[in-house]
Amino acid sequence: MSTTSVASGSAAHLPIATAAAPNDNAAKEHSVRAYLATTGFLFALLAVAHLLRTIAESSRLSTDPWFIFEGPGIGIIAAAICIWAWRLFRVQVGSR
Repeated sequence: MSTTSVASGSAAHLPIATAAAPNDNAAKEHSVRAYLATTGFLFALLAVAHLLRTIAESSRLSTDPWFIFEGPGIGIIAAAICIWAWRLFRVQVGSR
């Protein structure tokens, strides 16, 4: 949705909604694809970091019962969000 501004005397310009131009939808879809790609990449990095942390500190798994939430738990959740973001990205790219 694009906006235009209207001046009324000395008042500030107020945005007024107008009908969306066809290019606005393309720009919005491009923004969504960029967001999904960035989100997927960042959560992939988080998942890999927690996988490496779990491997490096594997001895804590037997001594610290809460480590399973800190290391592998967060890594598994991050991997799930990463997969979800990339699946949505593929759907967005396929719908063009």
